[in-house]
Amino acid sequence: MKQNVAQYSPTWLHFIPLTLQLRMALWTSGLFVVLCLILVTFINVATILLKPHQLLTISIIGFLFVTIGGGFGAYWIAGISLRPVKKMSHAATLIRASTLSTRLSLPGPQDELHTLAATFDAMLDRLEQAFEQ
Repeated sequence: MKQNVAQYSPTWLHFIPLTLQLRMALWTSGLFVVLCLILVTFINVATILLKPHQLLTISIIGFLFVTIGGGFGAYWIAGISLRPVKKMSHAATLIRASTLSTRLSLPGPQDELHTLAATFDAMLDRLEQAFEQ
């Protein structure tokens, strides 16, 4: 009897193919650029209305806010995108010579990770047959 080790968590991201996840990450990066452009526009308007020392303070605060927010956003998106890879890696480390009947058998969309899991399962099939002979 074959066991299924890796299972996706029941989140909404489970149903989105990896290529779409990467496109979402690029879209978020583009959103970050748009926010930077809005900040630059705000600074240009502020130069007309504010004194130089006020403008410097606002610019530094805005720069820090955008940089830190963008960094946390990128880290969060990368973590979500790489979660299935971590689960597959953990599942693969649990497989030993005595547990060659274990399979990853990933459910979900037919994306790159599903292909990788299927290839890994096929390799385990070949190894199991070789050990039986």
